[in-house]
Formats: sequence, C-alpha cells, structure tokens
Amino acid sequence: MIVGLAIQINISNVFSGIVINLERPFRIGDWIKIGQFEEGEIMDINWRATRIKNRAQCTISIPNSIASESVILNFYYPDEVYWLWPTVYVHPRHSPVRVKKVLLDALLSADLILKEPAPYVLLTGINEWAASYWVAFAADNYANKFLILEDIWTRVWFHLNRANIAPAVIRQEIHVFKGEK
Repeated sequence: MIVGLAIQINISNVFSGIVINLERPFRIGDWIKIGQFEEGEIMDINWRATRIKNRAQCTISIPNSIASESVILNFYYPDEVYWLWPTVYVHPRHSPVRVKKVLLDALLSADLILKEPAPYVLLTGINEWAASYWVAFAADNYANKFLILEDIWTRVWFHLNRANIAPAVIRQEIHVFKGEK
C-alpha cells in the first residue's frame, strides 16, 4: 500500500508531464508564473517536473501534477508583448489634462517600451490627498521588467519635476498633548 501511494504521485507527475508536453502552455525560454510560485524563465520541461530560473537565479522545480492544476501566466505567449500599469499619484489641484500630457510625454521619451501599441494615461480617481493616474505601456522583454520600470519612474519624475508638479505623498500628522500632572 505504501509503495502504491508513492508510485501514485509519480504516475500523476508523468501523466501531467505528457499533458503539458502535448498542450504546450509554455516553452523553454518563456517567462511564466505558475500558481503561487515566483515568476521566472523556463529552463527545462521533463516528464516529472518543470524547472524555472527566478530573478535571483535560483532554480524552482515544480512537479508537473502541480503545474497542470495551477493558473499559468505566460508573459511570452502568444508573443512577447506584455503591458504594465504603474500608478502615479499627483496632488489633485493640478489639471488632469495637463498631468496626462506630462505623463504621456514621459512615456513617449522612454527607449525601452514599445511605441506600438501606443502607451496611454488614464485618470483613475481623485481623493482628498491625490489624483491617481495609470501610465499604461507595452514592452517586449519580460526579463528586463524592473529596468523598464526604473526607466519609466525616472522619466515620470523628471517630467513632473520639469512641469513643476510634485507627486502626491500621504501625510500624517501626529499631535501630542502633554497632560497636566
């Protein structure tokens, strides 16, 4: 019975490996995220497991039975184009038309993002401390996601600063009262 249970897991992994190799939800070289595991680049797919190299250059070995039952995000399929939507917060006193133009200029000045499909900016809300804007853009190299985001944030800061628009920051005031003794 113990041997049967041990073999059951391996048989499950083998059949899941066959399904993964037939369905091809990912290929070697794709950047993916399987379930709750870290995102990474597919290094190997065999009958028992799928191996991913994460951003820390560590290998994650995911049994195929788990991979086949998990949600899989493939950032390279059907092509390598993916979208990022960081949120920029600006003081609500600034005109949304002006802020959107400044943010779009920042996106268009970036070298690491795609110009087609075109980037765009959306005003997503206003509250007592900030107006929030999505800066949406497409890129085609998921391995460089954080370099691309750094470039975008640097350009957003530069363009806002040049337009004399400061990003909004949540401020908290603490009042301390001394009681009489």
